[in-house]
Amino acid sequence: MGRASLESTPKSSMAATATSSFAAHAPRILTALGQIALLGLVVLASDTKYANPNLSGSLLQQVLTWLPALIQGLVLGGAAGLVHAAMGDAGLIGRVLNAPVPRALALGHGAIGLMLVAGSVISPPLMALDTSGLNAAQLFYLAAPALWLAYLATGWLVAIPAGALDGGRRLGDILALCGAITLAMFAWHYVDRTQSANSYAITDACVTIASWFSLLAGNPIHPIGINERGWPLYQTGDITVSIAPSCAGIEGLLLTTALLLTLVALERRRLYVGRALALIVVAAGLTFVINALRLAMLFYIGDHWSPQIAVNGFHSNFGVLTLVVVCAGFTMAIRRFASRTPVDGQTHAQQVAPAPAYAPAPTGHHNIRLIVPQMAMIACLLLLGLISGEFDWPYPIGVIVVGAVLWRMKDLRPLAGWQVTPLPVLAGLVAFALWIALVPADPLVSARFEDTLFGVPVVASCLWLAFRLAGSVLLAPLVEEMAFRGFLLPWLADRAQITLPRPIARAGALLATSIVFGLVHADVLAGIAAGLVYGAVQMRRGQYADAILAHCVTNSCLCLYALSTGQWNYL
Repeated sequence: MGRASLESTPKSSMAATATSSFAAHAPRILTALGQIALLGLVVLASDTKYANPNLSGSLLQQVLTWLPALIQGLVLGGAAGLVHAAMGDAGLIGRVLNAPVPRALALGHGAIGLMLVAGSVISPPLMALDTSGLNAAQLFYLAAPALWLAYLATGWLVAIPAGALDGGRRLGDILALCGAITLAMFAWHYVDRTQSANSYAITDACVTIASWFSLLAGNPIHPIGINERGWPLYQTGDITVSIAPSCAGIEGLLLTTALLLTLVALERRRLYVGRALALIVVAAGLTFVINALRLAMLFYIGDHWSPQIAVNGFHSNFGVLTLVVVCAGFTMAIRRFASRTPVDGQTHAQQVAPAPAYAPAPTGHHNIRLIVPQMAMIACLLLLGLISGEFDWPYPIGVIVVGAVLWRMKDLRPLAGWQVTPLPVLAGLVAFALWIALVPADPLVSARFEDTLFGVPVVASCLWLAFRLAGSVLLAPLVEEMAFRGFLLPWLADRAQITLPRPIARAGALLATSIVFGLVHADVLAGIAAGLVYGAVQMRRGQYADAILAHCVTNSCLCLYALSTGQWNYL
């Protein structure tokens, strides 16, 4: 009896603690969920409420088409800034969750949100707004920017009470990130608008530089007109290419600038900001010139080698690779040439950086080497993508390279001492059902795949298919689960538990890793759903080998489904 009493007391105490913890955090958690839901509705509504593809309409309509970019920039910037502040202050989230929610402020925040939702539902789309005279819909659109700023401001005060940031420095970091990301969103919005307005100034400049490179290779580029979408057409040899304004270097320029500006915003106290900004201007110009080189190479590859490889493989992969190289190179350049000069034998970081007021996250037992195969797989996809056309013939090379990396890491034995249970198999079947439900069949893609695969000698078809099946059923589950459920999920959960209750920390880590997992897949929503299933399986026993088995079951079923039905887009 005594032993039973000793065992039951902690359990009841733990249950009471969990209940009281949730009761204390519930108002803020529910407020955050309400904010997310409302923001999601507005993002969805912005496509129809604020979109103006033809840049027509009154001045009011023109100005308000920028509102979604402002909202998204402020939300993303605030979230990024808060994450950055929390990484430097382990007590921040705890102070936020434990602070009381002022009732009047929460009610005001909810009232503003309801006005926004009701106005968005009732009012017509912005471009259909009657501007001939004052009316209720026009009043709503006139008030919309002020309502949104009030909603975001009161939401910030509800979510982050006064004093929770513990000083103005972290608030400065948040505001700097907010400004940088908002500017990036405005710039991205500008790209869409200039594309719709058929603004060719950037395209012409990029193609002019590309023509210089092409002349050096004896492959001149000639303008021949515009296509049905209003994009300029250029010809070299036997191929003709239309260039959208968004493909003329502006995206790479904006991404490079936004990423490096974010770096400067985070490290501004350690940098000479003027020098850093000058380096960013150089990086942006270099990105633009490299994009022109990419166009020249695209024309050359299409004319002398393969149009399919030029457009479907080289076009995007070369852009991503050069973006990574330029950003990495100029990140090192900014830290090397724009850092402040050491004074009195101390570095600037030693002078301004306060000593950490918290113990670092317990990461010693997490093996970061588990992400190496995933990095190798991503590198192979990018590099092999340079020579891939509409069909991924170089895929077996990636399987061999990543398999060799795994072989060199054979000391990492996720299956050592592991016992098979029915749960991972069942979870894999659930993930398969979700994938089939969320990803529609594509007969056109399947027909092209089948024609290409079986249009070569049968030995080549069978060999490629064998590598594809091995990669899908064995290699991909092992590599991805080592990275996502072997390292990232437990590491995030342990770090979050420094300041959050354990259930909230684990749920947050599961959601975050599942979103990232979905983003590395072509079918993002299905990837997120599968990631949630695999993460839940890993958390059940704390063994990522369970997630590997579940992933293997899912991919095996997808391969069998593709082979039996001819729906090759599931392979």
